[in-house]
Amino acid sequence: MYFSRYVREVFLWIAMAVFSLSFYSQADGSEFAKVSVPIDQQKWLSLSYKNIPPNTVTFSKAAIGISVNSSAGPLVHKLAKSTVVNRFSLKGSYSGEKKIENEGFDEDSVLRVGLVAEGVNTLSGIKRMFAPEWIKTLFSLASDGQGLDKIYFYSITNRKSMVGKHRIHPSSQFISESIEKLATAPGDFEFNVVLSKPIDVLALWISVDGDDTKSKFLTTISHITLNQ
Repeated sequence: MYFSRYVREVFLWIAMAVFSLSFYSQADGSEFAKVSVPIDQQKWLSLSYKNIPPNTVTFSKAAIGISVNSSAGPLVHKLAKSTVVNRFSLKGSYSGEKKIENEGFDEDSVLRVGLVAEGVNTLSGIKRMFAPEWIKTLFSLASDGQGLDKIYFYSITNRKSMVGKHRIHPSSQFISESIEKLATAPGDFEFNVVLSKPIDVLALWISVDGDDTKSKFLTTISHITLNQ
């Protein structure tokens, strides 16, 4: 997905999605509470973007299947409460072909995991008056007395030169992107990320995109755990 074109719509949709979900992940009471994210259609919301073909998403007892055909769209899951996260683990598989890009940063990905983070940024007074609607909607994710930081994305690439790349998106200070793992061929994968610092997470956003590269592939997710 090309964030520069769709960032406003993305944040609007994710905010609406998080508030519309009524089922949540459960965690224990420790500092870095293990959270087993359910593979259950009733606990996820599949979204689409204006003027972009949507992904085809299927759920089974064992996995989430995300079929991409020059398409895009996130899956959103809200946690029961803000949870301090210092790592996450995801297992899945990839088949088909995500075409190789030649720009300075990947715009499509076989998997991009987004952590919607609580923070200290708030909107009030004149800032709220002049803020675009997507910013207002984004900040409405926070409960009374809370603020937001940004969405932190961690992604898989098929370009070796991209591993380790990081940016704050040029179109929004509220998007942080890090490319963490190389996957050059189809097959099973494990995506384990240790965060550079803990993040207070409100929601999980799974993004699988092939619209910019006109790619056709299938990403399957069988396991998602936070803090393990």
